[in-house]
Amino acid sequence: MMDRLAIVLAVLFVIRPALAANEGRPKIIAVLEHANDGFLPRLQGELRSSGFDLVVVSPPRWPPTRQEIERLTRDEGAIAGISLIQAGTVVEMWVVDRVTSKTVYREVIGVTDDHPEDSIALRFVETLRATLMEVEQPRSPEGEVAAPPEVQVLLTRTTSRFAVSLGGGAGYSTGGIGTTGHIGLSLVGMYSPRFGLVLDGSLTPGRAKVEGTEGQASIGLFLVGASLRFVPIAPSGRVRFLLGGGAWVGVMTMAGEAVAPYVNKRATSTSVLPHLDVGVLFSVTRRVSLGTNLSAAISAPSIGVVFADRQVATWGRPLWLGSLVIETTLD
Repeated sequence: MMDRLAIVLAVLFVIRPALAANEGRPKIIAVLEHANDGFLPRLQGELRSSGFDLVVVSPPRWPPTRQEIERLTRDEGAIAGISLIQAGTVVEMWVVDRVTSKTVYREVIGVTDDHPEDSIALRFVETLRATLMEVEQPRSPEGEVAAPPEVQVLLTRTTSRFAVSLGGGAGYSTGGIGTTGHIGLSLVGMYSPRFGLVLDGSLTPGRAKVEGTEGQASIGLFLVGASLRFVPIAPSGRVRFLLGGGAWVGVMTMAGEAVAPYVNKRATSTSVLPHLDVGVLFSVTRRVSLGTNLSAAISAPSIGVVFADRQVATWGRPLWLGSLVIETTLD
């Protein structure tokens, strides 16, 4: 008997905190015909990342009317309710927002992209976000329920198709040139919430120095190229982890200052640098994010610094490049 009581108490000890945490989350309901619709995992992930719980509710008859969706939202004590009715290539979306006392209807024709479930989930999130934006207006009317803090979290998160990023940091390569400072600019185009293309370039604002018995050389470095970006989880979350890979064209300019009897020379070398990237972005506002990025690259071929037919340094095998970035959306 005591053993059973101990087991029950242990289970309650584990479950009760989780239930209390869930009770503290504001609720959004999904009024659906099927409780396993394909877009639900993505929608649930997007809403949970902002602090909301998503609960699936089955209506007494299908399809539900606007009044039924609104009633179910109130009965469940949710701040908002959504519903999706699909007929062929036409998708009807309903969003009931009790914070602003608005009900929005959207008709989407031809959801035929490569990720229809993701597309539907993001359309729901963006529609809900658009209605909730009224709470930021100074004279917005009061709704049925007060806006919980999680609403502001949702409003500061968005997925964007185009962005520009400015970064600065340091690069390091073994071989004699050592650490170099870099500043860079990137243009980002996302062709889906998770995948995108990045065009970027960077340069060294100062010039590195390499010295030898023959004199010294000042070195400037330039990188330009393209890469793929992958956002593995929560593309519209406040914290976004980034993975990527691509290739840069590297250009090294060298200006020699020789001692007698050697003469001054200038030279330019180029190479290709395949690279892998990992990074993280933190949303500060709806448009602006701060983050960090680390890249590992290998030059093919290696670039060398030569004094009087003697190689005194190499660069790019490997190259480590770390930077702090600020990224802002353009749409």
